[in-house]
Amino acid sequence: MVLFPNPASTSVNFYLPNNAIARKVTIQNILMQQTAIMQNHDNTIDVSGMVSGFYFVKVEDTQTNVYIEKLIINNDKN
Repeated sequence: MVLFPNPASTSVNFYLPNNAIARKVTIQNILMQQTAIMQNHDNTIDVSGMVSGFYFVKVEDTQTNVYIEKLIINNDKN
C-alpha cells in the first residue's frame, strides 16, 4: 500500500496493489486504540480533525488482504 502525503495535516490518499478495492479502513493510535473506521469509501481519508501524532492505517480489501502503514499527522491546530 502506498500512503501519501505522510506526514499529513488535512487528508491522506492511499493506493492498493493490483488495483485492489478497499472494503474497510481502520485508523489506530500507537496504543492500538481505534480512532476511526470507514467502510466503502474512496481512497482519501480526512484527517483534519485528528490530533497530531503517530497512527497506523489498516486497509482491508474486498479479497480479504490486509495492508498496514504508519501515518504521521502533523495538525498544527491541535
